[in-house]
Amino acid sequence: HLMNSAISPKGIDETLILRSVDQLSTLTGYEGNDFHKEIRLASSKFTKVKAVNLTRIMCENQYDYLSLDVEGSEIDIIKSTDWDVIKKPRFLTIEYNFNPDARVLIAEFLSKYGYREHFASHDWLRKGDLWFSLQ
Repeated sequence: HLMNSAISPKGIDETLILRSVDQLSTLTGYEGNDFHKEIRLASSKFTKVKAVNLTRIMCENQYDYLSLDVEGSEIDIIKSTDWDVIKKPRFLTIEYNFNPDARVLIAEFLSKYGYREHFASHDWLRKGDLWFSLQ
């Protein structure tokens, strides 16, 4: 099951504004959360996008693997997801783009819900993503 849609950082279905920068596109308000800030802020192209509620999707479907690469809003998305009610995926990769604060926040948050981080000292392998498995 592949979905091509934005995920709401508020945990609701809504329409949001995307700053269009090819593969570095991100929701407005999240342009400066990593080292691509200057490239993103130089773009004056915007698009309306439908954003979906990740909790609802994860309650309706069981996934083995979830990759969350949303160019800066990862922390808000995982915090707005109700991890107590969803069907938890066995494996996760979550982009953190070498932001040390994001790395710590994401790892600490997910550990509370039974996830164990892998390859913590292998940034050459992870390339800006955190890898987790459900214990």
